[in-house]
Amino acid sequence: EALDYVFDESPEVGYHLKRTKGVYLLGRCEDRVEALRRRMVLITRFDFDPAMIRIHPDNGGDKLLYGAKVLGSYVGSEESIANRLEKKPAELKKEADAITMVGSLQIQYLLLCWCFRQKIIHLQRTISPNLIGTYLEPGFTELKKLILNSILGRTDGIPPKTLGRPTTDPDIPEVKVIIWSFCFGGAK
Repeated sequence: EALDYVFDESPEVGYHLKRTKGVYLLGRCEDRVEALRRRMVLITRFDFDPAMIRIHPDNGGDKLLYGAKVLGSYVGSEESIANRLEKKPAELKKEADAITMVGSLQIQYLLLCWCFRQKIIHLQRTISPNLIGTYLEPGFTELKKLILNSILGRTDGIPPKTLGRPTTDPDIPEVKVIIWSFCFGGAK
């Protein structure tokens, strides 16, 4: 069995699996009785904490609890992922506010492009587009605008008619129009 191998061989390379930390998502079983039997094996044979073992929803497990964060993204039931994504905009708002407080506009811009946006790109690559579109994208666009308005020194963004085009407005230097166009893909 795979767990036998992990517990026997992994200490030789310095890996020690914590049996009381994390989440174990039990795969779908033939029926609830089999799922409970497998859960009991994990508890008695491998000394896993019972609270960390999640039974698959098709075998009577809780859909909201059947999920985990793995490598920065979410896995599990659609309901569990949606529940976690609902909370993400509030977390990102704190980060966006912190970025706007950075004194250097160049560093704000770099944080927006290479850190903040990348968080969403990672989630977009690993989670269903339906869930991302419903729970994350609308709020994320507003947060990008918040940061970008801080960088550009405006509260209203750049008027769409100027995006990607030279402007004669002295309050909108051409570099700001280019930055806005880069971040939001031009006029819509």
